[in-house]
Amino acid sequence: MDTRIYIDTDTLLDLVHDRFFDLTECGFDRERGEYRLSFGDHSKGPYDEKLLKVTDVWEVSIDDQAQIGIYDINYIEIAPQMIRIVSSFPLEIALTVGEDVSIFILEHPSRHSHGGKRRAESEEAREGTRRPWWRGWS
Repeated sequence: MDTRIYIDTDTLLDLVHDRFFDLTECGFDRERGEYRLSFGDHSKGPYDEKLLKVTDVWEVSIDDQAQIGIYDINYIEIAPQMIRIVSSFPLEIALTVGEDVSIFILEHPSRHSHGGKRRAESEEAREGTRRPWWRGWS
């Protein structure tokens, strides 16, 4: 059974505001009509703690004036047929969407496939006991 919890826009913004993501890891699956943005709580990563998934997406336009790769989510603007994800840096992701659009915030699938190992490794890295896994070190 798929449990759905519906929230208002303000609560959605509370869940994503000041979270960080790597723009190169975001993706638009045109066949499925889905845009996916993985994000995390820390500017240095990891960026796969949660997944923002938008469905019934027709087109994606990215205005990346900063060209820095790692961004925060400042706010999400929801309007008829348009969702805008806006960073505090000069970046805007505009999604043209249909009437059946849904926005999901999910536990990131990679969190389940590693049995929590990645989270433990990243916490150890922040504490300085191990090198960060996201830099490719072991």
